[in-house]
Amino acid sequence: MASPENGTLSPSIEYLGIYLVKAALYGRLAMSAILAIPFTELRRHRLAKSLAALAGIAVLSGAVMVLLGVYMKVKLEKRMQLLDNYNGDVVPSMLMSSGIILVLIFSCGIKIWNDCAYPGTRKKFVIVLLAYQIILFLISWVILTTGCMCFTHTYFINDAFTRGLKGALGSYKKDMDIKTTIDDMQMKYKCCGSNGHSDWYAISWINGVDINIENAIVKSKMKHDEVFLDHVPFSCCDPSSMRPCVDRFVRNKSLHGKKYTSVTLYKTGCADALRNHLEKIILKPSGILVLIIWAFNLIMIILAQYLRTSIKNAVDKGNLPAHEYSTRLR
Repeated sequence: MASPENGTLSPSIEYLGIYLVKAALYGRLAMSAILAIPFTELRRHRLAKSLAALAGIAVLSGAVMVLLGVYMKVKLEKRMQLLDNYNGDVVPSMLMSSGIILVLIFSCGIKIWNDCAYPGTRKKFVIVLLAYQIILFLISWVILTTGCMCFTHTYFINDAFTRGLKGALGSYKKDMDIKTTIDDMQMKYKCCGSNGHSDWYAISWINGVDINIENAIVKSKMKHDEVFLDHVPFSCCDPSSMRPCVDRFVRNKSLHGKKYTSVTLYKTGCADALRNHLEKIILKPSGILVLIIWAFNLIMIILAQYLRTSIKNAVDKGNLPAHEYSTRLR
C-alpha cells in the first residue's frame, strides 16, 4: 500500500509488480521458443510455393462466393413480392463483394509468394509481406461477418415471409400474378397458407361469381359483402392423401363422411417451407463455405508470418539463401 507520508508503494507491492513483469517476459520467451521453427532455404522455397498454391485455391473460393451471391440474389428476387420489408440485396451483395475482394487480393498473393520462393526476387517483398498480412487480417473479419450474416438472416427472412405472405394471400383474388405465384409456391414447396391452411379461413379470397351466395352456409359467413369461408385453394391439396381432396368447408366434417378424420391438405405453412428451403439450399451451405474460407485464411496468415520472419532474418544477416534461420510468430 502507498505510505501516507511520502506516497510510495510498499515493498510487497513492488516485488509483486516485478514478479508479474518477469513472468510475462519469461512467458513470451517460452512461447517464442516453442513456436520457433528452423528454416532452410529449401523449406522457405517450399513454403512460399505452398502459399502460392493456397492463394490459387482462395481465388477459386472467392469466385464460388461470387456465384453463390448471384444465385441467392436471383432466388430472392423471384420471391420479393412475398417478402415484406426485407432488403434482398444485403447478403448477396456481401457474398459477391467478399468474393471479388478475395479474387483480387489472392491473385496478388500468387505473384508475391511465388516471387518469395526465390532468393533473387524475394528481397523487395520483405516490407510488402507485412502490409499484405495486415490486409489478410482485415479481410478475415470481412469474411467472418459475411459468414455470420448467412446464418442470422434466416430469422429475418422468416419474419419477412410471414408478413409478406399474409399480405399476398389477401391479393389472391385481385392479382393474377400473385395468384399464380402462390399456387405454384404451394404445390412446389408442399405448403399451405402463411403459417398453415387455417390462414385462408380469415381471408376473403373467393370471388363472388364463383360461389352461390344464396346458400345458407355462405350467407352466414358474409361480412360487409365479403365471404369468409373455410375453403382453401386447390393448390393446398396433398396428393399423398388416400381420399379425394377436401378443399371446401374443410372444418365441417358432417359434409364429408365418417372417414374424414384428418385434413387432406398440406400442413406446413409456406413461411416455414420457404425459410427451410432457403436455409438448407442457400444460406446454411453458403455460411459453412464462408467460415471454411475464413479458417483457411487464418492458416495462410500464420504460414505467411513464418515465411516473412524467415526471410527477414535472412535479409538482416545479409544472406538471402542462408540456411537454418529460426523464425518465430512475433
